[in-house]
Amino acid sequence: TEQILKLVKDKTLLDYLDIKAYLFFYKAKYRKAKNYFSILYSATYKLDYAYKLIDCYLFLNEIDKANKLIYILSKKYPKNSKLQKLNKKISSKQKDKIEKLKNIYKKSGKFKDLQSLVLFLLNSKKEEEAYKFLEKYIAKHPNDSNAKYWYATYLSWGGDNKKALKILENIVTDSDYRVKLLIAKIYSWNGDYVKSINYLNDIIENSGD
Repeated sequence: TEQILKLVKDKTLLDYLDIKAYLFFYKAKYRKAKNYFSILYSATYKLDYAYKLIDCYLFLNEIDKANKLIYILSKKYPKNSKLQKLNKKISSKQKDKIEKLKNIYKKSGKFKDLQSLVLFLLNSKKEEEAYKFLEKYIAKHPNDSNAKYWYATYLSWGGDNKKALKILENIVTDSDYRVKLLIAKIYSWNGDYVKSINYLNDIIENSGD
């Protein structure tokens, strides 16, 4: 098959991409197969390609990507039995990874390990659990402005701009332009452009960036 494929002049033909995708998949070269199935699904929106793309994600342990795609497809095809089976498979892998990340954080107690856990929980639609972990960490480390900054960032991603601003305004300093920039963004998202411009002007004039 591979020798025949070398004779194909137009490497953009869907039939060529299809054969390459399945060839890599059945040779357990999932990263390469993923790239092909991603192109095929984007070009055709065929569910068979989506199924295989999700399988590739799972073999590569890219559970976040698998979960996002299955979430979109499940909304569109709520009664699809294949998607339901894949969803159960993803849920099982999610639980395993969450437990693994929890154990890593429990052993280290480091914020970078907590951040990995929190991001995975957020991508798994477990916002409440993610925020509880952050709140417990901040309660133990009340002077950790970096943790508070990221907590505010995650809140803003979820649309809770009011709570995010409250946290940011309690930690902002004259030289912390990262915090000021996020405050400016949130004010602009809220339509409060005057306050946003004030913060942005301050950053432009004083940050040297």
